[in-house]
Amino acid sequence: MKARKKYVLRTFSIILKIWKPPQTLNGKISSLATFKPKELVDFIAEPKNCQKEESKKEEILYNLRMQGDLINQDIPEYWEMAQSIPFTFYYKSKDDSGDIYKLMIEDWEIMMLYRNCIKYGKEKALHDIKKKYLEDFRKRDIYFFL
Repeated sequence: MKARKKYVLRTFSIILKIWKPPQTLNGKISSLATFKPKELVDFIAEPKNCQKEESKKEEILYNLRMQGDLINQDIPEYWEMAQSIPFTFYYKSKDDSGDIYKLMIEDWEIMMLYRNCIKYGKEKALHDIKKKYLEDFRKRDIYFFL
């Protein structure tokens, strides 16, 4: 873990304010930024409508089936089983200037944590996810890739 952190922090400069243009260490502008928040303020789970995602998944499955007929292959089982998570997760974080930003969490681990916790009920699942992603992560040296 330390080797990965050392590599990433060596490759990109760390931004402490969201609106500062990200630069690589050689001074060139970069489309990838490594942001170190001053503080994790809150964790938010916003409900979303999964119906739209499910209809898109059905369209993809239909197209895969049609292609499968052409190339005589089965559809991977994971495509059949994929379920939409009914929440979008966000951090509210503060940068060095004191501005607060709402940043969406695009992470497969939070989705898997939700799927593992939901068997205990929605409220318990959201409580456990918030505990891990806010309380536990506040104790770590955390960086966001933007």
